[in-house]
Amino acid sequence: RLFDFSIHPEYVAGPYYKNERYVTSSSSFNGLPDLVPEVGNVYGMALSSLPPNSRSFYDSFGVSVAACVRYDLGRVCFLAQDFLDVLKDEVGPWASLVQAMINYE
Repeated sequence: RLFDFSIHPEYVAGPYYKNERYVTSSSSFNGLPDLVPEVGNVYGMALSSLPPNSRSFYDSFGVSVAACVRYDLGRVCFLAQDFLDVLKDEVGPWASLVQAMINYE
């Protein structure tokens, strides 16, 4: 349990697709690619276990790899990438996703 959430980790093979439902033309996710590849260790969160006010920005087959949820006066975001086994030429889409999550409003 983290932040009183009972979120279940789950693995599903990539690629992971942008969820257009929550990506608006004015959001920080708008210019990102339609999919991010599976590189390194990617363990996401089961969409069914996310709180009701969550937003999954990239997911595949019921597993989110990039999501945010409102908490108290702020937001808790999760990115399913540890960056340990990612080669320099593979990091691009994931690095852009980190930046978009930091800038998300």
